Amino acid sequence: MDRKKLVLLIAALVVAVGTALVARSMFAGASAPQAEAAQVQAQGPKVLVAQRALPVGTIITADEWLSKEGSVGKAWAGAEIRIYDDEGNRLGPNEIGTIYMALSQATFEYKGDKKKTEDNRIY
Repeated sequence: MDRKKLVLLIAALVVAVGTALVARSMFAGASAPQAEAAQVQAQGPKVLVAQRALPVGTIITADEWLSKEGSVGKAWAGAEIRIYDDEGNRLGPNEIGTIYMALSQATFEYKGDKKKTEDNRIY
């Protein structure tokens, strides 16, 4: 064997041994330490995620909802909200009933059903 081939063979053996040692330490060494996510602190405005639809003509903020769960919020500007019982009697605050709304500059009508519209109006 000539000298050039012998040097290349020894160099290849050195590279192979080095690679084997590195591979062994990568797979047989201690595992990586476990990391845990830090607790995230809430920042910015609160976002209200609606669990159900609000009546048209009302709006509520996240803080208002949290302070009085079940509220439908406040009437829009130009809207009047009233609550009535099943007999058509107007109810006061914190009483449970059917929500009716009147808009000063808009009208509502059930599509294709004027009788249903008239039957559900309270004047």
